[in-house]
Amino acid sequence: MNKQVHEYIVKKGFELLPSEIKKNWVKGKESMLATCMYPDIYADRNKIKNNKLIKYLGPNPPKASWYRKILKEIKENTAVSVSDVVVERDIYLYIYHLKKIINHLKKNEYKESGKFAGVFSHIIGDTFQPIHLLNPSVIDLILGVPEKFLSFELHSGIEGISAFPKIKNYSPQLLGSSLPRAIMGFYRKIKILSDKARYTTIPMVEAVYSENLKKAKELAGISVEFAVKVFADFLFTSWNLSQNKKIKPWPLDLTEYPHLSSLVDMLYRYRPLKNISLIPYSGGKHYPLSLREKNGKILKVNGFGVIPYLGPKKTAIQKIKEREAKIEFFIWPESYSFFKSKAGLNPLFNESKGKVVFRIFADDKLIFKSGYFSPKDNAIEIKVKLPEKIHFLTLSMLTVKEPPAPLAKTHPHGVWAYPVLE
Repeated sequence: MNKQVHEYIVKKGFELLPSEIKKNWVKGKESMLATCMYPDIYADRNKIKNNKLIKYLGPNPPKASWYRKILKEIKENTAVSVSDVVVERDIYLYIYHLKKIINHLKKNEYKESGKFAGVFSHIIGDTFQPIHLLNPSVIDLILGVPEKFLSFELHSGIEGISAFPKIKNYSPQLLGSSLPRAIMGFYRKIKILSDKARYTTIPMVEAVYSENLKKAKELAGISVEFAVKVFADFLFTSWNLSQNKKIKPWPLDLTEYPHLSSLVDMLYRYRPLKNISLIPYSGGKHYPLSLREKNGKILKVNGFGVIPYLGPKKTAIQKIKEREAKIEFFIWPESYSFFKSKAGLNPLFNESKGKVVFRIFADDKLIFKSGYFSPKDNAIEIKVKLPEKIHFLTLSMLTVKEPPAPLAKTHPHGVWAYPVLE
């Protein structure tokens, strides 16, 4: 994105705020425009003559154990590693800027808060830039390169396509009722929308190769619109949290929250599936996510369907000690107090055998473990208190008695129904 687009994100995002906020924060708008290009202008920090500018760019990555774990998860996730910009890798910058802006607003330091917001608007814009979300070398592997475009530098070429979408009737959203919950709310929204922006990358390059500039600009506009809306949400949330108002919290539905990592068989596309249980080797058929209640009735539920790795336990590459289906979430400390869910096995798979246990970990420490589950057992209700200093929540279904072969037919399908944080 060029200077004009980054300035558009600031102007349009600020314009979407309620009039009362704009009236009070108007002095901050010019500061936002003044700093929205800092991450590009001062990309080489060694060349910054005015050291006071460094603080607006944010700190170097933390050395804390929670951040090292995030970097480890990114390194091990092939899907994530194909991106130049990774939401989880930048999460410390989100936290830094959100705290800075709120603290300056509390002191009525509107210009100073605007400077931090301007820098952050650039980070948001870069996060949604399609060519940042899919490495050009991967694009070349997928599409190939037409001979006519061999001299076309893909990164700068795609980034240079400008769009200024019209955005009407959007009301900025409050991302959380407290700072810790806002950190998670912002992470949730930017992660979900950055994934959607990534889906535009290949069609955008195809449009360029087809010399359809109009189509390429339309696709570029999707990312710009995401950036504008998220920036407006960010400003709206920062303002509201700075006003010392009591805001009633609301539960966080984990089915609408991105998981940091997962360990699920390829038959489930390597991830937990929302509201369905896939039938292996059925050509895409599935059962509704279901549980057996205490009265014996089978009810359709919402939540996650999981199944562990079902391949050989010993291969040339690795040895598998146990079969486990895991979903891991990033949680910010002091955000939520309880995890609630129903857990069990989907009773619609008539050939299921074997036994499993459901476990919950907080930062790798076991905080809940069920008894043994067989396919015909009733679901259980879970409510477990979370440690205040939690950074990672892991939902685990462990196979404790393996069914007979073939596992794709006989292994039970796990269900985490209505998983929420309160």
